[in-house]
Amino acid sequence: MRFFLRLAILWAIITSIAVCQAQVPSSHLSKRAQKIHAALTVYSSGSFLHIILRDGSERFGELGDLGATTFELRDIEFHAASWLEYNAVKSVGNVNTIKRTAWSPHWQHSGLIPVVIVGVAAGVGVAILATSRN
Repeated sequence: MRFFLRLAILWAIITSIAVCQAQVPSSHLSKRAQKIHAALTVYSSGSFLHIILRDGSERFGELGDLGATTFELRDIEFHAASWLEYNAVKSVGNVNTIKRTAWSPHWQHSGLIPVVIVGVAAGVGVAILATSRN
């Protein structure tokens, strides 16, 4: 009787381990791929994304279905779907993020812009006063 009890306990432990491993689909992904998968889960299906691949190429499109090792990106212009691997992706961003980062280097010294505008306005005001007195 003890033998069957031990066998039942062993069987319960082994099956629970197998079930737990089956419930974690991204455990076989690398850490980089897990980060990309986590970044993509933030966006809803249909979100317009900018994907930079590890080979340096860029993709724009709508996010489709997320799989265990790949995700779907639908091209807006040609309405074609392509499946990309998480390991092939370098970074993920939406269009608003791209616009902000694209303009940020040009406006690093944005504190000087009001000073320049006030200086030009003061110069014009002084020039108008100087010409009106003569």
